[in-house]
Amino acid sequence: MDEPGHEKFNIIEVRFKNGRKEFFRNENQLDLVTGEAIIVDVPGGHHLGHVSMQGELVRLQMKKKNVSEKDEIRQIYRK
Repeated sequence: MDEPGHEKFNIIEVRFKNGRKEFFRNENQLDLVTGEAIIVDVPGGHHLGHVSMQGELVRLQMKKKNVSEKDEIRQIYRK
């Protein structure tokens, strides 16, 4: 859903083992695929999660859940 010539939306939705989902920033511009395992920053360390959604769909999901891009959103460490 990304349009050519526009910067790719750098926030992704991550799903954890217990079904919980949160948003994380892709500051390092990692090339991620939906379903891929990643390590993310959480309070008290880091966690393993899976990419559940990315691109413009995340922007719509954030709007639905009343989360702003300006809110503090933690980052992805690595694949």
